[in-house]
Amino acid sequence: MHAVRFGLWVIGWLLLCPIVITLLLSTPTSAKTTPPAWFVIDVETGHVLAERNADELHYPASLTKLMTLYLVFDGLQQHQLTLDQTFAVSRHAADQEPTKIGLRPGERISIRDLILALVTKSANDAAAVLGEGIAGSEAAFAERMSEQAKALGMTRTVFRNASGLPNRHQVTTAHDMARLARAIIRDFPEDYKYFSVKRFRYHGRTYLNHDRLIYHYDGMDGMKTGFTNAARFNLVSSALRGERRLIGVVLGSSSPKERDRKMTALLDRGFSTERPPVAIASRPSGVMAASDIVSALSPISRAEAAIPHTGAVPAVVIKHKEPRRWAIQVGVFSQRAAALRFASDVARRSDAATPHNRRIEAHRQKNGHSLYRVQFVDLTRSTATAACRELRRQHHECFVRLVAD
Repeated sequence: MHAVRFGLWVIGWLLLCPIVITLLLSTPTSAKTTPPAWFVIDVETGHVLAERNADELHYPASLTKLMTLYLVFDGLQQHQLTLDQTFAVSRHAADQEPTKIGLRPGERISIRDLILALVTKSANDAAAVLGEGIAGSEAAFAERMSEQAKALGMTRTVFRNASGLPNRHQVTTAHDMARLARAIIRDFPEDYKYFSVKRFRYHGRTYLNHDRLIYHYDGMDGMKTGFTNAARFNLVSSALRGERRLIGVVLGSSSPKERDRKMTALLDRGFSTERPPVAIASRPSGVMAASDIVSALSPISRAEAAIPHTGAVPAVVIKHKEPRRWAIQVGVFSQRAAALRFASDVARRSDAATPHNRRIEAHRQKNGHSLYRVQFVDLTRSTATAACRELRRQHHECFVRLVAD
């Protein structure tokens, strides 16, 4: 009898083996198996101070909410949204898994409170409300998120929801998350203050900021934590000491304590290094591309300007009546003289860039220093696209922006 049972067991196992092996081989490689990654950058100069596995795919978890907030801040800046504006809570939003603040279907909540719920409690229900309120559905909002990621040069990032809840197609890299954090600080310096909020009170309950480092790391004033079982423990941090701001990204740590320890060590090491004197616009090996530096052209329809950072650009027939509402940006510098020299060099390399359409825009930072953006304006879309294509062939970073009326 035992021999019969054993024989049946062997036969069953032999029948199942091919199925099991097929499933294992056909399962996509998961970001969960990717080793931990980190990336540290000097915000002003763009110099990379530390990196490991920075372009390997990871699941972003709640770091996804940084892009959700980017689009919210963009809507506020362009006066499409207001802080006091309220959105209705749908059943879908209310049903989001914890972490959440317990929003109920039919309830209305202000954009200000939704922002605070994201930066402190990392509330998934609040993220879904924002996505639905802005784009009509969370899926449509996620498409906008992915489009904006392309516009910022986040070439390996895809978004599928507003919160970061598990989705195997929602991936990012440490490098890309640094681009996003840097863009938030540059594009929305006044809104960046939300990330330093340590507690948020709503409906009689107080929610503390999940980021432990914001309470005790010298100079830390944001940004965002993230965790899922597949992603493990993620963190994006920004700290300011004196006149120097660093951004650090740590992905895939084994525990919150290990994540915080690694971030602390990386930032300490970064602050101990000497800053190079001039920001670099062309892209040396290992240095973040200039395409992640946010244009000072305002207002901008970023969704319309979401021209991919890489890949072939199709040939465009230039029409005589094509509107000249486009610009290219080719570099950011900490010194105006360096920006002017680089603009002259670009003008020698591109027919679209001339002294007559050159624009050097100064953007004053909170520390009193200015950044100088090199742009060439009054271009048609086809001319701007062709100019960037040619400049990239010459190993210059370049990206196209639509200048709104």
